[in-house]
Amino acid sequence: MRPSYPHNLGEGKLPGSNENHIHYWRGVALAALGHHDAATAAWQHATRGDSEPTSARYYNDQPPDMIWYQGIAWRKLGDTTRATALFERLVAYARLHRDDVLRPDYFAVSYPTFLVFNDDSVLRHQLHCDYMEALGCLGLRQYDQAAGLFAQVLDREPNHTGALTHQRFLNRTDI
Repeated sequence: MRPSYPHNLGEGKLPGSNENHIHYWRGVALAALGHHDAATAAWQHATRGDSEPTSARYYNDQPPDMIWYQGIAWRKLGDTTRATALFERLVAYARLHRDDVLRPDYFAVSYPTFLVFNDDSVLRHQLHCDYMEALGCLGLRQYDQAAGLFAQVLDREPNHTGALTHQRFLNRTDI
C-alpha cells in the first residue's frame, strides 16, 4: 500500500523509505478492532526493510526507530528470536561506534540537520548512538538501562523527538 502525494509537492517519499512505525501501529489498531488477519499482514509489513543500524550521516539514512519497530513487529508475530536479534544489534552497534569520529562532507546537501558549520558532529553522533542503545535496551526490556540512556539523550537534547516518544514505552510489556 503506497500512498500517493499531491502533484504540487514535487516529490513524495524517497524510494526505499520505510514506515515500519505506521505499519506496526496500524496492526495494533486492526487487532483492537478484531481484524486479526489484517493486523498480522500489517505487522509482517512492519518487519520489512534494512535491519542494519548505521550512523546518521544523511537525511535518508534509516533511523534506528525503524529497526526497533521491526523488532516489536516480530515480537507481535511470535518470533522473539528475530526480535531479540534486532534489539541486540542496535545495542551492539551503538556501543561499538559511539566513539567514532565522523568527518563532515561539506559539499553534501543531505545532512539530517541544517546546521552544518555550527553543529557539534561528535555530540550529534553520540546522541544518535545513545538513542539507538536506549531503543535496543527498551526492546530487550532492560528498562532501567533504557531509562538512563533516554535521560542522557534528553539532558543534552531536550527536544529529541525519538527519545521523548519512546521513553513512554518504558515498563510496557504489550510491545
